Amino acid sequence: MGTFILYYNGTPALIDVGVDTYTAKTFSKERYSIWTMQSGYHNLPTINGVDQKDGLEFKAKNSSYTAEKDKVSYSLDISSAYPKEAKVENWQRSYTLLRGEKFEISDSYTLSENVGDTQLNFMASLEPKIIKPGILRLGQRKGGLSMQYDPEILAPTIETITIEEDSRLFSIWGEQLYRIRFKVLGSTTAQNLNITVEPEK
Repeated sequence: MGTFILYYNGTPALIDVGVDTYTAKTFSKERYSIWTMQSGYHNLPTINGVDQKDGLEFKAKNSSYTAEKDKVSYSLDISSAYPKEAKVENWQRSYTLLRGEKFEISDSYTLSENVGDTQLNFMASLEPKIIKPGILRLGQRKGGLSMQYDPEILAPTIETITIEEDSRLFSIWGEQLYRIRFKVLGSTTAQNLNITVEPEK
């Protein structure tokens, strides 16, 4: 609940991976052991080491949407999409698109306890590279995107996911996809996080 897809000049940049090749496991009780089915492989946070939970009772709340000529905003509280093990009291995820300029992702949250790693996950089709603390590039130097963040609060790591040739995903994405994980630093139980995505200058 609460994920997004970001296109840039007609190219998917931050993505929803989609469903892999269907197998018997896809339609079994084990379907959520498949990585493409897990919220940690969507553009969503992992809270205290816990991902969102499947089931009708796990859903977002208090959504808000506004659209103007040059600006679109959407926000929702995703805390109730996580099980109690996540120890999250509230988590407001907000998106703001300033048309032709930038895309902003904001998280404001309160935890009852800080007992595990909390990370912001992003799935990318464009190869990411950490340029310097506070700036991560998606794609080529010219024509790419810049992800800007506060390096005092967030520490990124990049995972490369290899797609097998016989996978349904291979024909869509090719050989590789990437997961960017911004780990929240410190032991605080309340935080405001901001990531800005814009064309690289």
